Amino acid sequence: MAVGGDGTVHEVVNGIGGRTSVDLAVLPRGTGRDFVRTYAIPRRLDEALRTARDGRVREIDLGLARFRSWQGETGEAYFANVASAGMSGALSDSCSASTRSTHAGSGRRRSSPG
Repeated sequence: MAVGGDGTVHEVVNGIGGRTSVDLAVLPRGTGRDFVRTYAIPRRLDEALRTARDGRVREIDLGLARFRSWQGETGEAYFANVASAGMSGALSDSCSASTRSTHAGSGRRRSSPG
């Protein structure tokens, strides 16, 4: 079970990617919620828990991106529903910074992979 947002799903997927017969339930607690919207996982905790317990298991495709880091090293990462590069990374960083400043006093924090 992953409790968090798209960054949490990304980290878990990279921990289980390439393995077979692994079930993953997601309880949405992130800011973007792209993964849970894609798979119609309810936002409310009680409904999401019910879905995790009683919902139907679906097989999803994972993509594997191979890349070269800024340091010139080769790397790879799995992705579950969206892969992007370039401008979308800059937008994500900008939105993350905006989210952090909006929730600065609320105790909520958003983390992103990498």
